Amino acid sequence: MQNEHRKAIQNNFGSLVEQTDLDVMVSALYEKGVFSEQMIEPFKDTNKDTRTRKRQLYMDIMRRGPDAFGHLLEALEENGYWNLVRDLDPASSLHLQPRTTYNNQDSKSGESNYVSIRTERTKRTKSNVEATKNEIQAASSTSHKEGTDPSVDIPYFHVVKSKKFFEDNVDKDIKLYKTRGHQRGILVIFSYIQFYNDIERYRKGVDIDCKKLKYLFDEIGFSVIAYQNLTKQETETTLKRLEEVLVGTECVFIVVSSHGYERAPRSAETDIRCSDGHLLSFLDIVERFNNEPLERQPDRIYSDILIAHSTVPGFVSHRDPEKGSWYIQALCEVFAARAHDCHVEKLFTLVDERMYRHFQVQTSSVEKWGFNRRLYLHPGLYED
Repeated sequence: MQNEHRKAIQNNFGSLVEQTDLDVMVSALYEKGVFSEQMIEPFKDTNKDTRTRKRQLYMDIMRRGPDAFGHLLEALEENGYWNLVRDLDPASSLHLQPRTTYNNQDSKSGESNYVSIRTERTKRTKSNVEATKNEIQAASSTSHKEGTDPSVDIPYFHVVKSKKFFEDNVDKDIKLYKTRGHQRGILVIFSYIQFYNDIERYRKGVDIDCKKLKYLFDEIGFSVIAYQNLTKQETETTLKRLEEVLVGTECVFIVVSSHGYERAPRSAETDIRCSDGHLLSFLDIVERFNNEPLERQPDRIYSDILIAHSTVPGFVSHRDPEKGSWYIQALCEVFAARAHDCHVEKLFTLVDERMYRHFQVQTSSVEKWGFNRRLYLHPGLYED
């Protein structure tokens, strides 16, 4: 497999594991000759959880020769994972097609550059495939029209890597969160760009924010999962499913990009607009990632949560249609340059300073809910 193809899989590894069905993909890749019958046996081992087997599947694909990437794209497209095809292959013809709402009809590849040996094997029944598609509808999100302009040149940036770990100082009162392992973190992006019946204006430039964030956090060492234009029900279902995905992760960044509505003037309690027009409480999202209180100690409600807002209550958050939002521009620049030597609280302070220097008319804000330690991201540095 070419390095660029291997890198594409690595960049989208979290999304592949989270959004695809194991049985569907194993069957499709077997039919295309990527794996032999003997090689797919470990993926059927129910003594291991499904997520572990999916991770092994995509790691093994990267070792399956020069044609494996093409067959992977083919399998994803045929089973309706069009967003993943777009993310893996910038040259895909799917970039030129509208992102229509997901349906259960087969999506066959019109013209493929890769040879399929499907006809040389016994054809599998499609009933299980269709049933699985219904189950993953909420996780595999699409929108009503093209949300990404492939002609836009995203100005990628250099992320400075850490050369040493920050250590806990016994003489200091504030300790450090542990961020040294290979499960450094996961970035989850929920972006809402287009809305049913045009009840809100199309949010041009948000796709650029998403691309920048994916690049930044991949360079830091995070896995990235991205969802676009989910309905309220799909969002709630996805949030619930993420609980299993995030187990064992040292830290999690959740990015929600949409229209926000205050429940009262200048109130921090906000509702988020989903693609179907329904509103989702910001607190409902936070609750999904909060530590459960102990049964006999209910007083401590929230812990280890830091919330960063692109603006303060009552004011708008500005966005450049060609460069993305002011806030994400500043965040990516600061995190890329200083995450190796600054903790996260300081990084967000520097983000606000940069926004003031460059734009002057927008103020960001940060809340801490039991976030009582220093969090260093240690880009590119891992303990053995």
